[in-house]
Amino acid sequence: MKVTPLRPPVAAPRPQVLEAHGDRRVDPYYWLRDRQDPEVISYLEAENAYAAAVMAESGGLEESLYREIVGRVQETDTSAPTFYKGWWSYTRTVEGLDYEIYCRRRGSMETPEEIVLDGNELAKGHSYFELGYVERSPDETLVAYAVDVDGSELHTLRFRDLGAAADLTDVIPGVHYGAAWSADSKTFFYVRPDKSMRPYQVWRHRLGAAPESDVLVFEEDDERFEVNVELSKSERYIFISTASHVTGECRFLPSDAPEAEPVLVEPRRDNIEYSVDHQEDRLLILTNDGATNFRLMSTPIDSPGRTSWTEVVPERHGVRLNFTDVHRGHVVLGQRSDGLQRLEVLDS
Repeated sequence: MKVTPLRPPVAAPRPQVLEAHGDRRVDPYYWLRDRQDPEVISYLEAENAYAAAVMAESGGLEESLYREIVGRVQETDTSAPTFYKGWWSYTRTVEGLDYEIYCRRRGSMETPEEIVLDGNELAKGHSYFELGYVERSPDETLVAYAVDVDGSELHTLRFRDLGAAADLTDVIPGVHYGAAWSADSKTFFYVRPDKSMRPYQVWRHRLGAAPESDVLVFEEDDERFEVNVELSKSERYIFISTASHVTGECRFLPSDAPEAEPVLVEPRRDNIEYSVDHQEDRLLILTNDGATNFRLMSTPIDSPGRTSWTEVVPERHGVRLNFTDVHRGHVVLGQRSDGLQRLEVLDS
């Protein structure tokens, strides 16, 4: 193997003074955070070129390893189908194709297959492709999907009429992960990031309306926090959550009243996390408020604040509650104990 000395690119230091919580620090490479800066892009391109040059001699080995790994993968495969609202839904992959195909069958797995979205068709003509999310409408007539074709994680949101197998004219660029449909399948909530790619806004789009008329529903100004929007499993409420690494906050609104003002569950408090889901006439809240390992609380929908919370599952020594999966008649608790992941099913 011929060894050729290469000189790696070096990012120029540009000291930036940052002050927070009475602390002052200097970051010489803060300027590299700006993904739109031509100098940042030029530096990253130089890094990529350097990496390619260093790895050039190992191209044959890389290809050999790739072939070996692919040879151990069952490329033509189908996921386990799930039944919901009269449809069996699943994804499948085909040998030689790169992306999943989203499918459904009405009533039975013996009925003709309908293709909801084919990632391979959507990827044609693009050197990079990623589906950010695929969200079918509550009435099962539409699908909202977000596509990233340049690796920026800035997605373009589109809507497809499943009956006609054709996209609507609604096209919304610059969206992030996080999405929710209204109950009537005519309004869609989505998230936008700021210039540093922090998801910080939730917007509301009415199908058929110009994106310029979309309504800003919520904005998070604190740069420590990121925003998400999602539909409850019951499909009755839309949750807007905002969280840092150690603190959380949540708002909600009825999915059948998409223009309603979001209701705050409980104001954020430092180092207190909580997540919310809906079940029948109550909200279920998983929180570390008064419980290092988290506990499960319940509160009436019309009185969601902390003063109305009642304990459903107390904190348990050595058992960390990680998540809830809420259903009509029961709740699944995801937990960790003795170093192992476990599921516990609670009747309710």
